[in-house]
Amino acid sequence: GHQTANMTGVQVELPMVGEHLASAPPIFTSFWIGSSVCLAVTIGFAAATVFPILKQAYKIRELRSDVFLNHHAKLLVGIVNFFPFWALMNWLSLLIPRSARLCGLLAELYEMAALVMFHHLMVELLSRDTGSAKRALL
Repeated sequence: GHQTANMTGVQVELPMVGEHLASAPPIFTSFWIGSSVCLAVTIGFAAATVFPILKQAYKIRELRSDVFLNHHAKLLVGIVNFFPFWALMNWLSLLIPRSARLCGLLAELYEMAALVMFHHLMVELLSRDTGSAKRALL
């Protein structure tokens, strides 16, 4: 099975989801319910933010007869989606202890990507001409 060392260096077997839910103290049920509500709210707010951005991006694409969506819109969607993704990874870590390290790693990687997207967006929005923005992003 999957083992990990605890603070004393002893190898301990991490439980599967069913075992974890069955053996957890009753107070953890309130944590799981509360975190599920928070996750749902975060996903709801992200969807309410992303859909208008995409709607506007599709209108701009049609007006310009472009094939792809506006680069700013793609960056905004990537940045906004960081929060629900991070919340989902932490919720899964709480629910499935075996996946905590993987979920933490994925959350950190997406955070890094979101910071890079934010940097690209700021450089593009603050630069006066596209040539200097492209040089700054290389």
